[in-house]
Amino acid sequence: MILPNRWRCCGRCPTASPWPKCGLWGRGYHQAALTVCTSFETMGLLAYKRIAPMDLVLDLAGGIVSVMCRKLRRWNEDIRAEQSQPSFAEWFEWLGDQALKRKTSAVPAHIKFRDWNP
Repeated sequence: MILPNRWRCCGRCPTASPWPKCGLWGRGYHQAALTVCTSFETMGLLAYKRIAPMDLVLDLAGGIVSVMCRKLRRWNEDIRAEQSQPSFAEWFEWLGDQALKRKTSAVPAHIKFRDWNP
């Protein structure tokens, strides 16, 4: 149950909060942000390499990824600058950008398929 707790922690924070301000929420916020980024980093790379189909990845996690990407974008930028590591969470951000493009134009599954029968 670690990942859902981390999402909840990050979800409560304001969108695009800078690294120093995030420290006000305590060490748990940074741990939560790292868990979210690294969890979806792998998924982003698998989608990019076409090992996992993008439709499947975005159907499974596109909503969460798009929200977390918006919330953590500034935090990621600050970590990259502080650590001199421009590739930090690069595939998480890439996947988030893909999800944001799709999720703003797609009809949500619970509406699109509400009349579907197995």
